[in-house]
Amino acid sequence: MPTLPGPSKHQHQSPARSLRDGRVPSCARRFRLGALTLLCFSLCSLLPSHSLALSDSDELEAKAAFIYNFCKYIDWPADRFASSSSPIVITVFCHHFTYDACDAFDTIRGKSAGGRPLEVRLVKKADEIGTPHILYMCGSDRDHAGRIPESYRTQSILTVNDLDPATRCGGAIISFLSVDNKLRFQINLRAARKSGLKISSQLLKLATDVVE
Repeated sequence: MPTLPGPSKHQHQSPARSLRDGRVPSCARRFRLGALTLLCFSLCSLLPSHSLALSDSDELEAKAAFIYNFCKYIDWPADRFASSSSPIVITVFCHHFTYDACDAFDTIRGKSAGGRPLEVRLVKKADEIGTPHILYMCGSDRDHAGRIPESYRTQSILTVNDLDPATRCGGAIISFLSVDNKLRFQINLRAARKSGLKISSQLLKLATDVVE
């Protein structure tokens, strides 16, 4: 099956800059995220090996779309939510945020999964992480983002990172991989069980590798 081409690089002003200048961001970017989300999951489910060719500029946006969809395939313990309407909190940890990172995760704000709204937090310091439902250790900071602190591995937190192919380490439940310029992910079931999370078999089928 031919490789799907990556989305063309957007030329418009970033939402972060637009908001800072007092202008409303274009709705075209949100429409584009919807298309990218469908490519990431709906089409991937039809492929024998989950993959999607991406340009560098769209990588973070694609990962944000993936993380949004992960919410639909994860069961957290009931006591992780104060009520049936409590949000799914997604914390993105990165020492050095760029406009691209802010723009990418801004596109999933206001969305919902499993009847719960998503709450996205971007933090730069470890003591600001708290106890979210999803923790993404952004791989733009390789010295700090790759490894998941031990304290977060038993708190029913879906930990996500960018796996270093050279060391294959990190301790996350889900790790993004780049293989031949294609975005993939692997799942560590052992880490998921340790955290008390249940992962849908549908998501397991989309993973390029499942660690038992």
